[in-house]
Amino acid sequence: MMAGMVPAFDEVARRLACADVVLEIFRSFDAHDIDGALEFYADDAVFLGVTGREAIKEKMRAGLAPNAARRSRHVIGNLQASALDSRVMLVRYTAVTHTLDGPGPYPPRSVLDQEQEHRCEPDGTMRVIRHHILWP
Repeated sequence: MMAGMVPAFDEVARRLACADVVLEIFRSFDAHDIDGALEFYADDAVFLGVTGREAIKEKMRAGLAPNAARRSRHVIGNLQASALDSRVMLVRYTAVTHTLDGPGPYPPRSVLDQEQEHRCEPDGTMRVIRHHILWP
């Protein structure tokens, strides 16, 4: 859809659901709750080159391990969601990660543009089917 066009109500609802999914995934990461994050991924999802929940869990665990003892906060910005078809949404955003050590302010540890595809399941739940980093 072109910028400035008024979307149909169901597309607005799907966009809001996608935003909720992204925010809940990163809230789970900040809480060191990998299983909580995995709830938002489809069984057949692809995450940073690996497929399936067990492989994704190991990839997430390895990625979060270097900072496991530290408090982190992910700030999500520039979130855009658009329909690819009647069931799949493309979601793009920037994730800024801060480590909350000592008194602030806290400089960013990483700033990564990311992309996900979300599929609306038969029960109406949006699940991530693909998640990758948009490397420059």
